[in-house]
Amino acid sequence: MVLLKDEKYIHRKWFICERGFANIRRSPGDLVYGLAYELSESDERSLDGYEGVPNNYVKEYHTINFPDSAERLEIKALIYINEELLEEGTPKTEYIYRMNMAIKDCTGAGVPEEYIKKYLRPFIPEISGEK
Repeated sequence: MVLLKDEKYIHRKWFICERGFANIRRSPGDLVYGLAYELSESDERSLDGYEGVPNNYVKEYHTINFPDSAERLEIKALIYINEELLEEGTPKTEYIYRMNMAIKDCTGAGVPEEYIKKYLRPFIPEISGEK
């Protein structure tokens, strides 16, 4: 689990934008948790296509530190952001299942339940039978 501590992301908030997908925006007092995954070059190209780079989202790279790791791990993290889609919206139907799977992964990785309830659940309804 990663808490984005890059100065640019300390006061950011996760939300579903008007196009029905996740985004982050400036929001004093808020923060963004996330998971880090290892990506191949082909994975990154595929993600660029899904995210609509460069027309919909821009991609930024940020150094993320894992201060609690034994080897003081530091990685370059890729983050997709749209600085124009800043209004809240409703998630696309097909996105709800994927986001519930991501929430399950986040919970297992240590993202606080309070964070999930405050930031993700207002946009992503729990799927019946999922906990």
